[in-house]
Amino acid sequence: MKESILIARQSFHFEKSLKFLVIALICALSAWGVYWAIGLAVDGSSWLLHILRFNTFNDWDKVRLFANWITQLPVILALKYGVHDINLLIRIHSFGLVSIPSFFWIWAMLVQWNSDRFWYFLFAFSITYLNSGFQSVGEYNICYSMVALSASLLQKDTQLKIRDYLILFFLSIALTCSYESMAFLGVLLYFIAISRWLSSKSICREDSSFARIMLLVLGMFYAMSVAIGAWFIVYPRLPSQLADAENIGPALTSWPGIYSLFILFIYLFSSVSKNRHVKNIALGLGTIASIGYLSKPSCWHYFWLYPKFRAITGVVLFFVLFFLSIRFFYFEQNQNEEKTQNHVHFISFLFFLSLLIPFSFTTRDLGQWFRQFETEVNSKIGLIPWEASSLSSSKLGKTFACDHTNASLSVILRQDDTKAIVLASVTYKGWQPFDPKIKIYEIPRHFTKSKTLFND
Repeated sequence: MKESILIARQSFHFEKSLKFLVIALICALSAWGVYWAIGLAVDGSSWLLHILRFNTFNDWDKVRLFANWITQLPVILALKYGVHDINLLIRIHSFGLVSIPSFFWIWAMLVQWNSDRFWYFLFAFSITYLNSGFQSVGEYNICYSMVALSASLLQKDTQLKIRDYLILFFLSIALTCSYESMAFLGVLLYFIAISRWLSSKSICREDSSFARIMLLVLGMFYAMSVAIGAWFIVYPRLPSQLADAENIGPALTSWPGIYSLFILFIYLFSSVSKNRHVKNIALGLGTIASIGYLSKPSCWHYFWLYPKFRAITGVVLFFVLFFLSIRFFYFEQNQNEEKTQNHVHFISFLFFLSLLIPFSFTTRDLGQWFRQFETEVNSKIGLIPWEASSLSSSKLGKTFACDHTNASLSVILRQDDTKAIVLASVTYKGWQPFDPKIKIYEIPRHFTKSKTLFND
């Protein structure tokens, strides 16, 4: 008896230690992304240039209006309070795009700190953010994190307090105009809110009229988000972008996609199984798969694969959170089931690590690309054709170069307006924020840049 109590106590402390480690690693990943300024990737440089030129939000995409307001708010506030150092503003811009979604994910996990649901939310973070979140300007990052936080708050074991409802109310409004995936994720949140309303007596231990009214109000906003998301799917403002998001083939057939779906299956299957042998086999398979994936860098994500996951990860997020809500509302509350053995949740931790490490390496490589780009534009003058620059032969350039934002990235990274601007390749005929051959969008002169971004 004493031995079993000791083992249980050691298991409890080990699990708590892993949870602390998870939170610390997500915070470190966020800081790592801010340092390497990954908010400049793809359209990020043109977004920041717009904000600096007009001193306001870059919010032209109305279906994602609130998502952009939330992530761009830090740099807007910095401008309001007189921050003029461009390098600092670059990192504040990255902070808004990277750290705010990470903060919401951490919050969602902390709400479930004393529950094994913590590990399901970690799994949801891994399979969404660590698969699709690298291009941080994607509004789906903040959307998915707000959905996760909303779902976590609605699945608290205790009575929701007034501050919880205020947070949920804010999130429900923000989600109405955040991303088109709310067409189905809004259905999920509506289901969770109504399930809590119907089950509020057993979960909250009270039948509060205020709680029921608030849950109905939340349901109304979730329904609104479904309508808005569905409208912009049926009538997209950029049909080509919608078609690209719907092209999930490259994601599903890639090694990261196959690996993620395999782990998804064995983790959820072992979670519902009552057979200890099944759980042990699942843990073994998950461990082997995670180690195997990490040992083959050639199978890891490459830069342009991350956004291919944005639609499929939204669907997987729906599935994981729906599974969790069914388990919470209709099984945990009504049946005296044996709790899932905690060791099976080590699969979630291993999966997290196996995607975190490649994500971190790609972050560093992207930062090195920005360093090369910055060196190039500050060592020359005038307009430089892409093919005539040293960047065109760079190994990092073959991975991270983005024709349509070469000019805006040049403006952001060069020391002053006498330095060079790198043009798009001669074969590129698509859209650009501006054509430097016709007119250059300069940063207003009251902004300063006394040194390079990485202090070289």
